[in-house]
Amino acid sequence: YVYIPTLNLVDYIKSLNIPVICFPRGIKNYKNYCDIVKPDVICIDYEVNPSEIIKNIKIPVQGGMDPKILLTNKEKINRDLVVSLLRVGNLINDELNCLVKHYGISLPQFNVLRILRGQKGTPANLSTINERMIHKMSNTTRLVDKLIDKGLVHRRICETNRRKIEIEITPKGIELLAQLDHPISEKEAQLTKNLNEKEKLIALVQHLI
Repeated sequence: YVYIPTLNLVDYIKSLNIPVICFPRGIKNYKNYCDIVKPDVICIDYEVNPSEIIKNIKIPVQGGMDPKILLTNKEKINRDLVVSLLRVGNLINDELNCLVKHYGISLPQFNVLRILRGQKGTPANLSTINERMIHKMSNTTRLVDKLIDKGLVHRRICETNRRKIEIEITPKGIELLAQLDHPISEKEAQLTKNLNEKEKLIALVQHLI
């Protein structure tokens, strides 16, 4: 398998009596490329229709996109992708929510606690918490109130600005998160076990975009 194939490299590998599968990217004319480099197998880009390439190339062709998909309505593909992402998101949300529920809190409350722990002793206000929430909510005040009732966070008036409310995680809240750290890591590993590291990175980058 040669991912950055050159004529000299392909010739050298062939001299060792090893079949060469080339993975060139961004090739406009696969026939000319194969006539010059002469790989044993060519792997084409995924947006390319393999049936068109096979007509002109006499060696095995790998990769490419199913011609049926190329002819499919792009709006439907986009819609199906969005629906699939929403389903995956809901599945992850349900799994994590079920886990933290056994510890007496909801997933949004867990999110608030992790935000406050990440402050490393520096108080946060409601605006800061709301900005960092994974799921933006209008009832952040209610979430904090429930955590106060559980003794997991406490709220106080800022000494230098009495109009400002500061929120901190309590030792009890830190202890609860410590109990959850390992189960959460295990659940995350379970939910992503079928993805390799490259696929996880790609998924993360695409999500950020």
